[in-house]
Order: sequence, then structure tokens, then C-alpha cells
Amino acid sequence: MSSSGTTGFPKAVMITHFAIIANSLQQLSVGLATPEDCYIMFLPLFHVYGLYLVTLLCHVIGAKIVIMSRFQPDEYLRLIQKHKPNMLQVVPPVMVMFSKYPRVSEYDLSSIKTVICGAAPLSQEIEEVVKTKLKLPCVIQGYGMTEVGVTHANGREDFRYKSVGKILPLVEMKIVDVETGKTCGLNEEGEIWIKGPQISLGYLNLPEENKRFFTDDGWARTGDIGKEDDDGYLFVVDRLKELIKYKGLQVAPATLEDILLTHDAIADVGVIGVPDEDAGELPRAYVVKKAGKKITEAEIIRYVDSKVSPHMKLRGGVEFVSEIPRTLSGKILRKTLRLKAKALSKL
Repeated sequence: MSSSGTTGFPKAVMITHFAIIANSLQQLSVGLATPEDCYIMFLPLFHVYGLYLVTLLCHVIGAKIVIMSRFQPDEYLRLIQKHKPNMLQVVPPVMVMFSKYPRVSEYDLSSIKTVICGAAPLSQEIEEVVKTKLKLPCVIQGYGMTEVGVTHANGREDFRYKSVGKILPLVEMKIVDVETGKTCGLNEEGEIWIKGPQISLGYLNLPEENKRFFTDDGWARTGDIGKEDDDGYLFVVDRLKELIKYKGLQVAPATLEDILLTHDAIADVGVIGVPDEDAGELPRAYVVKKAGKKITEAEIIRYVDSKVSPHMKLRGGVEFVSEIPRTLSGKILRKTLRLKAKALSKL
């Protein structure tokens, strides 16, 4: 399978049959999948979400899968109305579609009782709008990556808001301080390390990458920053490689993106750090305006200023774009935005 390639080129990940079987059984323990249900599938089959969490799991329990050749809002909504699935497996851009696409109300979506959202951070405001529109008690999130499989899930009965859930059976996890390498305590942020029977063998023909990814005693360094609360719920903050360092202080792009998406003139957004000689990096927002809405760079900067600490302000400015580059699974391609910023700096 292929890694997402959000921070560099995608890499081929070697996954054993044993790991796939183990991870399917681990996910079944959550109790979300039922053989009577129907699954509308638009997620790419080379991604862990589409292959593990939907396709293979559906084959294990014998559920019906309707596979779309590509995602189109009206076709997706039509298939939901026709096949009446109880549960949807989506990514944040589709949640944005549910919240802002004007034709959603034209379709009968009453069969939906559960929505699982994964692959990238989800804005709190978007989540609340979708919950209200679809009359959902919660939006379920989970955690995993191609290299380590699916490791956490928020179940129907053990939901915790903004969390990706509790650890699945036989998975081991620890949170490690990125500066000292020491194991963090509860509610302390650090890099997420994973062990378990669902772990991959590493990257194909990339021994140096494997040395960086695996510790000598077998822990997988995920590159994600998170924390675990007193009850064992995991909260993912952002990618380690994507954290913006402003004068030594860390800024999570996803936090700024959540805030920006609460503005009614903003349809989509991506945040990166741009190099600065004095501060190290400055947060910059790439913004897609909502159709028919007007907003200026100064208005966006003031809006963010009123809601964040000083080190999180958009000192790198705002640039308006027609779309935010994303992987097929919905993750923002920040490397593309960085290349755009680099090209702009040379003009």
C-alpha cells in the first residue's frame, strides 16, 4: 500500500496478511460494522481508510459495498437516498460539503444514523453543523495510518468529543516528548508511538527510512503529536513535521484551520509556516472564498487575531486561492502549499 505523501513523496508500505487479518478483527471489536448495512465507497482503495476500514471489513462481515468511480456531491447524495445506508465513512472535505452545499436538503438522508470521519483533522464548527443537519448524536472519529493500521476508534457507546477514541485490543501506545525522548504523562503532548500485531514491515527498499520510523525495540514513530486523557482517550493535535515553529513556540496548522472555517465567507483553508529570518516560521493561510461572499486579507487577519494567542497570529499573511490541494483521502497537501509559497517568495 501507499503512504499518503503529505510531507514528501508517497512510499510503498509492506503489509503482511497477518497484519491485515489482525487489524480487521481489532476493528470488529468496536461494533460499528453490521452485515445488514450498505456502505457507499468513494475513498481510494490504495489508502488505509478505504481498504482497511471499509472494503476489507465489509468483506469480513459480508456487507454490501457500492463503489463510486470518483466523488461527486450529487451522485453521492443520490446513492445515499437510493441505498439507504445507516452509516457513512467520510473525510473532512465531505463534511464541509454536507455543511455548505446548498442541494443537500433536496435528498432524503434520513437513513443515516452514524457518520465516521477520518484521514485528517475535523473542524468543530463543521462537525456541529453536520450533526444538526443529519440529526446525529455524534460524529465518530478514529486514528490510524498505513504504516501502523487502525489503532483507535470512538465507538457508539464510548464517545468523547474531539477524541479519536480509545486504543483497540492488542495495540500498545506511548506518548514521547519530542525533545527529551522521555515518556509523557497523561494530558501531556508528545509524539505517538505504536506497537501491535497490525504493524507493517516498513517501507519497501528504504532501509534508512525504516531506521528512522522504527525504534530498536520495535516501536513505530508515527510523526503525529497527541495526548491521552485520564480515561484513555487519544487526542491528535497535528503532524510533527507540519507544526509551525514561531520563535520556538509550536503552532498547529489544524487549530488555525478550525478557527478560519468558522467564518461564513470561507469555504476551505490550508495553513503552513513560511520561513522568516527572525522568527523561524510565520503562519500563513491559503483561503478559498465561499461563492458570493467578499472578504479581505486584513479582515481575515483581524478575525484570527481576536481568537488566538499572539504567537498564533497570521503574520505570514493570507493568500486567496481557487482550491486547497488535497490527497484523494482528503488530507491537505502542505508540501504543495510550501512550494507555492517558495515560488511566490522568488518573484
